[in-house]
Amino acid sequence: MKRKAKNKAAAGLLRLAVIAAALVFYLISRLVGGKQATLYTSSPLQPGDALEVHFIDVGQGDSALVVAPGGAAMLIDAGPNSAEEELRAYLNALGIKKFEYVVFTHPHEDHIGGGDMIMREYEVARVIMPDAVTATATFERLLDAIGKSGAEVIRADDMLGETFTLGAGGESENGDSPQANFTILGPCAEYGELNNASVVLRLLYGEAEFLFTGDAEAESECDQLKKFGALALHCDVLKVGHHGSASSSTDEYILATSPQIAVISCAKINDYGHPHREVLERLGLIGAAVYTTADYGTIVIKTDGINIEAVTK
Repeated sequence: MKRKAKNKAAAGLLRLAVIAAALVFYLISRLVGGKQATLYTSSPLQPGDALEVHFIDVGQGDSALVVAPGGAAMLIDAGPNSAEEELRAYLNALGIKKFEYVVFTHPHEDHIGGGDMIMREYEVARVIMPDAVTATATFERLLDAIGKSGAEVIRADDMLGETFTLGAGGESENGDSPQANFTILGPCAEYGELNNASVVLRLLYGEAEFLFTGDAEAESECDQLKKFGALALHCDVLKVGHHGSASSSTDEYILATSPQIAVISCAKINDYGHPHREVLERLGLIGAAVYTTADYGTIVIKTDGINIEAVTK
């Protein structure tokens, strides 16, 4: 009994220490200042000069498209089966034909439903996914399509902390542009819950920082903080975990990431009550501008590596 009490006390002290460290980092980052994110209906940044992240409206699901200057593209999740036509139409309208990377954060239908279509109809060089499986027809179709595509498969669990480049850099229309690169920050361990097995990516382009969290919940967030620390998780733009569910976005994690823009992908009407009030309050307390696909539809974030702009479609 005493041992349990001591363990509980130690866990409580660790949590307080993490919160304190994250709060100090948050206050310093606000005092020092940084890039200002502004919502525009049309963007002053020219298309060839900016990296773009499209948070595609796929209803109750996730799909984000990253396009670097020069056209190199990465897709992070492919939404549910029900949004497959919309996803295809959106990509085709942008002239997307191939991907350097396609990331399937975890094998839930609302993230991989359109994955088999992506693997069949587009040229994919590499697939990044966790070492997590589920016995669903959707997942089986995805694995079959990946196998037939010939794409290289990268297991995120084996590449924790590794950094990858997207595009060549220096290909903007008006001169050199920064190199886009991303680092795998999760999953940090083996988890019984598939949401926690989500691939977590931190994308850097110049000074602009994006964090993609899939459906990672509190357990994964805690492990990320322990392994990498608050500095490695700080971002300007946060793809809020698990569609804004209170199972994610702990106080510690929100303080550590301290985003200026928080994007939540969810349907206007959904069975889960996403986004949850607690999460919106936490984001509001740090002054983040919150945009949901439920309210805005597809949201595009553009950056030249210094300036960051949010554009609603």
